[in-house]
Formats: sequence, C-alpha cells, structure tokens
Amino acid sequence: MSEQKTINSTRLINILRTFDKEELKQLDKFVRSPYFNTNLNVSTLFGQLKKHAPHFSSEILKVALFNKIYTKKYNKQTVLSASENRLLNDLVHKLTKLVEEFLAYDKFDKKEIYKHSLTIDNLLEKKLTDEVNSIFRKAESALKKMPHKDRDYYQDLFLLNESHFHHKMLLNNRAKDVGMQEVINSLQKTSLTNLIRLYCAALNREKICNVHYSYPLMDSLIEYIREDVESQEPIVQIYYHILMVMKGSDVGSHFLKLKESIKVFGSLFHLHELRQMYIFIVNYCVRRIKAGGLEYKEELFTIYQNSLNPPVWNSSMHFSSNTFMLIAKSALNVNRPDWLIEFIEKYKAELNPKHQITVPALAYAHLHFHLKDFDKSMENLLRVDNHVDFIYNFYYRILEIKIAFEQTVNFNSPSRKKKFLTDKIEALRFFIDRKKNNKDKTISETNLTNYGNFYKLVRRLAVIKTEKPLHFVPLEKVAKLLLDIKQEDSLEERDWLQEKAEELLKKKK
Repeated sequence: MSEQKTINSTRLINILRTFDKEELKQLDKFVRSPYFNTNLNVSTLFGQLKKHAPHFSSEILKVALFNKIYTKKYNKQTVLSASENRLLNDLVHKLTKLVEEFLAYDKFDKKEIYKHSLTIDNLLEKKLTDEVNSIFRKAESALKKMPHKDRDYYQDLFLLNESHFHHKMLLNNRAKDVGMQEVINSLQKTSLTNLIRLYCAALNREKICNVHYSYPLMDSLIEYIREDVESQEPIVQIYYHILMVMKGSDVGSHFLKLKESIKVFGSLFHLHELRQMYIFIVNYCVRRIKAGGLEYKEELFTIYQNSLNPPVWNSSMHFSSNTFMLIAKSALNVNRPDWLIEFIEKYKAELNPKHQITVPALAYAHLHFHLKDFDKSMENLLRVDNHVDFIYNFYYRILEIKIAFEQTVNFNSPSRKKKFLTDKIEALRFFIDRKKNNKDKTISETNLTNYGNFYKLVRRLAVIKTEKPLHFVPLEKVAKLLLDIKQEDSLEERDWLQEKAEELLKKKK
C-alpha cells in the first residue's frame, strides 16, 4: 500500500478542523510551552499547519512539510524516502498526542472546583494543613457563583465536602463534627442525579435501538424518591418524572408535573442538560403519536417552540439533523407551513455543513407535499443524498411512496405510474427485511414494527386504489382497511393513511 502524499486525511487534521480562531491561538501557546512540549520540530510542524487554518482544505504535502522542518539536516527533497516518511509520520503522531492533551487540559482548566480540590488534596498530603483555608474560601466562593445546578454542581459539592472532611480528620480525627454527614449527603445527591439520569438514557435507548439493559437499583430508587419528591433536588425531580413517564406509570400526572418542573427550574440547568431532558420528552411524545395519541401533536409542537428559545438544540454544537426534521414534521402535523419556512431559513446554516443542502431539501420536500405540490416535493426529494442514518432512509422512502400514491389517480392511471408506486412500496419492504435479517442494532423492534405496519397498510391501500375500478371493490374491504389503520397499535404516518382510506370510503358511498 503506497504512502499518502498529504496529511489532509489524518486524525490530526480532522481534529484541527474543529478548532475556532481562539482555540487555535490557545493551542499555539500550549504547543510552544516548554512545560508541555520540548520538541522544536513539533512546534515547527504546527506553525506550518496553522497556515492552512481554519478549513485545512488545501493540500498539505508531506514533502513540503519535511523540507520546511528539516531544512538544516537534510537536502531539499522532491520525494520522501521510507525512512523520511516514518520520521514525518512520527512527528505528526507526536503533534496529534499533544493536541489531544490540549483538549483534555482545556476541559480540566474549566473545572474550577475540581482544580481547587486537587490543590487541597496535594497540600494535605504534604501536611500543609494551615495552607488550605484560602483555597477552601476560593472553592466555596466559586461554587456559590455556579449558575447551574446540574450534575457537575453536585459532583463539585461532593468533592469540596470530601476535601473538608479530610482536612478536619487530619486536624482532629476524634472531633465530633468532621463533616461526615455533609459528605454523605452530597454523595447521595450526586449519586442519585447520575443514576436516575443514566436510567432515563438507557430506557430511552432501549426504545430507539434494539438493546436491553438491567436496572438492579431502579425499584429501590423509585421508592426512595416517591416518598418525598418535593424534597429532592430539582434535577432529580425532573428525571424522576421522566423516568415514570417512560415506564408508563401514571403518565398523565407525571407528564404535567414534568412540564411544570422544567418551566419552573429550567434556568437552573446548562443548555446541554436541558437538551437531554427535552430529548426524552420529545421521544415520548413521538412514540405516543405513533401509538395513536394524536392529542400529543400540539403538545409536541409547543415543546419544540419552547425549546428553540433558549437555543436548546444548537447550543455549542451543530443543530441536530434528526431534530431539525422532527421539528419540520411536527410543524406540518399541526398545519403550520409558514412557521416551518421561517424555521428552515433561520436554522439551516446551523446544521453540520455536510447536511446544509440535504436536510433543508428533505424538509422542503415534506412542506411541498403538505401543500399538495407533489412535483415540487419530488424535485426537492431528488436533492436529498442517501443519509447514513436509517431514519433518513425511511423518511425518504415513505415520502416517495406518498408522492407516487397521490400522483397515481386511480385504476385508469398510466401503468408506468402504477408500477412506480408498486416498486417504491416493495423497495420499502426490502429495506425493512434487510434491516431485520442483518439484526441491525441501531433500529429498535418498535421502529421496525412502525414502518412494517405502514408497509402492510399502504400496500393494501394501493391495491384497492389501482388494481381494479373502485366500484368493483367491496365496501366492506375499504371499511376494514380504515378500521385496521385506526386500531393498529404502532404505526408511522397514521393520519395520512387514514385520510386516504377515508377518501376511498367516501367515493364508494
């Protein structure tokens, strides 16, 4: 296998592409610091790479780098030998490790309480018990100023209380008050927060992917919190209500309390924590809609509206493509096309650059279908690339079927149109079967069932519409199809299927 002539596809460049101007500036200081890096060639390499920032899209030739770095030791090269290649690759590897260390240090440097606790621990290990009081005061002041009461806050509270405990024990281990209770209380808070949050994430994942987990402490956890929910920390209250909703226990009451808790306590949490909470709520609403709970459509749209300000979905990251599409579909479910156009135009630039054409095109394809401009819908659909996420394949395939169905008027339609509809329906079946046979763990049984049920019912719908003139189709057959659509436990595109079946039934009558 021949050596690559450039380093554009290396891990190093992939990481550096994510750095903004300020991060590159801080990284430059880090690389040039003799405390972190004593290899001058690594510094020179980074200096050369900075010239290609921020996109690193132009070719970064190995031979050019080598000549810049080793100008004194080697003659100018036109082609690198195997040993020279190894030399440069080793340098790239060292810079990659240094960049990774910078990322870790950058994260660590922002954890003020954690740094104070480590300083205190170090001073105590050196028996400098009188030198820690000023550090404690700084840590306590920093903790009071923390704007968010999320899991990081409770972890920091525990670290600080534990350091206090160690300090007091060193001063007088027989004293009555050494801060033991504070350590126990703060450990309980951070443990409860982490455990219930993780249980919610695991239950949510079970419903999305084909996986199962065990929860040895869940019953005890629920029983403990249930005894006095209001006395728990706000983050625990919210995740408790999320957990109970997911488990299907007194859902109506817990869902109302969940919405009220987020409304009251939402400002206590960092946006990335709020995003996680909203993901759980959104996923629950989506599942209820697919199960026939159509009253959740307005609920879901309101949740999405509320979560756009503050910017929950695009805080410190690209707007999630999946969330973008779920919001688009939600807006159409409550007949808000004008709102959707504003949403697409406002937020499309915040998507990952790789998806800034595909995802808006898919959203506009759904919009034009809603407006019954099927040609325009298909025009936008053709701009959508095959997305690696299975959900986009389903979105694409189902919309394609719906367009084909709407454009196939009846039995007398051209055979090519009827064949196109049939082919698209069978392509969906093949896609579902392939996912089942491959035992794809990224897709839950629930999702496969939803789309499988859509396939079965849309196929029956297409047969009634196209195989013979409608007046030859027994009324009971159409009525039975409509009843099956209404009664199916879990179903994608229930509203549209029901609307099409009702149209056929009306024509029969």
